[in-house]
Amino acid sequence: MFLQEQRRLFLRVAISNILFLALDSVWIFIDRQVLDISVALNWGINGCYYILSGVLGVFWFTYSETVQGSRLVQDKRYRPVTLLPVAILIILTLLSFKTGWLFYIDAQNTYHRGPAYPIQLLTSYGYVIFTAGKAFYLSRHTDNYRRQVELRALAAFVLPTLVAGTLQVIFPGYPILCIGNAVGILYVYLTLQEQLISRDPLTKLNNRNQLFQYLSMKITHLHEKRDLYLLMIDVDYFKTINDQYGHVEGDQALKIVADCLMKSCGKRNFFIARYGGDEFVVLCELGTADDVQEVRAAIHAEMEKVKTPYVLSLSIGCAKYTAAIKNQQDFIAQADAELYKIKNARSPKKTSRVGSGQ
Repeated sequence: MFLQEQRRLFLRVAISNILFLALDSVWIFIDRQVLDISVALNWGINGCYYILSGVLGVFWFTYSETVQGSRLVQDKRYRPVTLLPVAILIILTLLSFKTGWLFYIDAQNTYHRGPAYPIQLLTSYGYVIFTAGKAFYLSRHTDNYRRQVELRALAAFVLPTLVAGTLQVIFPGYPILCIGNAVGILYVYLTLQEQLISRDPLTKLNNRNQLFQYLSMKITHLHEKRDLYLLMIDVDYFKTINDQYGHVEGDQALKIVADCLMKSCGKRNFFIARYGGDEFVVLCELGTADDVQEVRAAIHAEMEKVKTPYVLSLSIGCAKYTAAIKNQQDFIAQADAELYKIKNARSPKKTSRVGSGQ
């Protein structure tokens, strides 16, 4: 599913929420006097519930910050600070067995909230709200579409959790919070899974479906000061590479091209996709037509560094989005038309050396 570390952290969040649901469900049976247990066991179950609520917040914080690439989880020096709130919650929970600060069980074996109960809410929700706020802020300051979707999913987790948590505070007799958590977890899982489905399996770039989604979004929200350009890129003599060197080498050539596109365009947050076969698309917002030539030159320069026993070069067509363009296909068709003008202007070459397209 995800990168190995992220997958492990995500599973930890899911499993801890399952335990949280189990404790909440048991507590409901106890509160409704369906289960007859001792006062000591009632104390223990509620103590575990309070501690787990904080631990669940830490687990989600760690997962979310890991996906964000935050120093708060990568640098061990920050660990004491990030774990301090949950440590305080655990200590207060244990002290509540004598003081009743967070909660207490009376002689009739009935649960009551203590005067410091809001500390439990601030701790468990604080982790979630903090990392959600960071994720939302980062999503507003990146031009990378895939990254935006990922960060907004992490930020959206807080919504069902807060709504469900508020309802549970108002209606303490129902296990609502864990359901809100589960909805948030499921939403993040499905969103990130969709991101993986929208990725080309060979090159790891965006696929055509993701291209059309992103292009639709960009056309609807055009930049005020920059123009939208679409580069249609084709691998020269790709059929000859397949015929002479085999399809395995042909696949390797496509991976090399994808890597060159990422090196030359990825750092500038351009949208890069494999359109199909040996065709690729780069979408970019640029100030002038000269900037387009710089992007083309950067791609060709990166391709020049590649050493292969055959010509591995690119032809690049370009189109600028204008009000006269009626739809996405028309936009792509214009770039495609320029691409094939460039290809047709060339004389045939043999595929026995390294080369670069114009």
